[in-house]
Amino acid sequence: MSYFASSSSNHGTNRVLERTLNEILAVIKPSEEDVRARTRIIDDLKAVVNQSAAEYSSLQGVMKSHLLHFVAAIDRRFRDMVLLVKVQEWAKSEDINNARDGTLNSYALCWLVIYHFQTCKPPILPPLKELHTGGTVAGSLIYSVYGDDLINQMNANVERFKRERLINTSSLSELFVSFFQKFSAVEFTNYNYFCTYTETWEETSDTYLAFLDDVPLLHIRDPFARNENVARSVEDTTKIFKAFQKTYAMLLSASGRDRFSLISNFVRPEIGAQMITRG
Repeated sequence: MSYFASSSSNHGTNRVLERTLNEILAVIKPSEEDVRARTRIIDDLKAVVNQSAAEYSSLQGVMKSHLLHFVAAIDRRFRDMVLLVKVQEWAKSEDINNARDGTLNSYALCWLVIYHFQTCKPPILPPLKELHTGGTVAGSLIYSVYGDDLINQMNANVERFKRERLINTSSLSELFVSFFQKFSAVEFTNYNYFCTYTETWEETSDTYLAFLDDVPLLHIRDPFARNENVARSVEDTTKIFKAFQKTYAMLLSASGRDRFSLISNFVRPEIGAQMITRG
């Protein structure tokens, strides 16, 4: 069972937050026609994957690109996918989006957002095992078909999910608040990990983790190579955990309904200056 099986947003739409989030998007990502914006969101997801391309075989890279394309294609309310863009800007403003400094890389952030979409009620995205055609060997995805057959089968899986799912009617601000609600409540331990392949918060029996009891690490399983931790750059979760808690507390306070407070908490100073200038 998912650790977040009962997790859902109990927060109504915060209109100031909703407007501010759209302002942030306008500054960090120029507004376009819906179809062009949707295409760019897909491109953003692919770009995140490509940042780690050197770590994987070319075949895996191609399959990742295809699977993320289908993930993005499921969400007709494409603006929900820009939550990823907003979360990345927030992480930069909190100085927790720099793998070289021991914090989260963009690829890991991508999977946290996708995990959030999977565990919303009702879910916006399915477990990735429902889209993927094939099995796993030594934790890595394998495919029973190739080329056009693979694409056709994945298309069929997407269409089945879209046909059978309940529509999530949460506003962008509700999704944003529930994202921070969810991850501010997580207790990170060396024996637990997020898995977007199965859409669960699972316990692991990996024996090497027994030697790391004094170091709180964040484990996010790569759904394409499930023995890999995409958050392995994280040296200590304390800073990340405090950032989530601080932000969620702010969203529940009066500051969460003040435009200037929201700007100062969710974007870097140079971006905030542009927003204030725009008025």
